[in-house]
Amino acid sequence: MKRRYMVITIACIIGFLGGAPAFGGSHDQRTRKAQDRLQQLGYQPGPADGVMGQKTKNAVKKFQRDQGLPETGSLDDKTFQELKKNRSDTPQQSDRNRKKY
Repeated sequence: MKRRYMVITIACIIGFLGGAPAFGGSHDQRTRKAQDRLQQLGYQPGPADGVMGQKTKNAVKKFQRDQGLPETGSLDDKTFQELKKNRSDTPQQSDRNRKKY
């Protein structure tokens, strides 16, 4: 009986300290890198917090569209590889991604 409570307690502590956030996806280093790169390219993914939220998904879709990739909004291997490329022919800011002031 004590062991069961100990296991539950440890699982709760691990979930609280290092688990996924309660709302909106999971923290991920790959997602954070993609958010940084999307921001550099002008796609406005929101904060580079490693959470695959709606702003990041929308930015990924726009990037995928501009690169001729399937518009899934998912950070699949092909999309991530395209993001990692340092290409001069990658649009820095398309008209639909540019902030209007």
